[in-house]
Amino acid sequence: MTPPGWNADSGLLPAPQLQASNASRDEHVTAFLEGKMSKISLAEYSQISLHGFLTEMSKPITIDGPTKVKIDGKDGLQYNVHAMWNGKPVGVIHTALQGETEFYEILAWTDNRTFDSDKEKLLSIVNSFHVIPKPQTQPTKS
Repeated sequence: MTPPGWNADSGLLPAPQLQASNASRDEHVTAFLEGKMSKISLAEYSQISLHGFLTEMSKPITIDGPTKVKIDGKDGLQYNVHAMWNGKPVGVIHTALQGETEFYEILAWTDNRTFDSDKEKLLSIVNSFHVIPKPQTQPTKS
């Protein structure tokens, strides 16, 4: 469920499991699901996903964090990133969460000029992240 003014948005990034925007306020969120790589820690995954994300950014780049978080019962690490992305100055909340068999990467961003005033709303959306378990399939009767 998204807050008022937010809508599903399939044009933000390639391949996320979730994309939503409040286009009138230039606020966006995406979430990715990735299977766990063997024996990789949350800290390692967080660094890998952050580094991959930063390759899309232009300098100057400033990074604050990580901050430990717990969202939907999952341990996570969160960074605030300020940089140029697609020619625009942005402020981004980058969150990596560790599930039992998967990792989640959540990106929430807005224009850097409004990041400070929008940060609490973006954090609220990130903190509302919840994994909906797949329904158990019942064997069909023949």
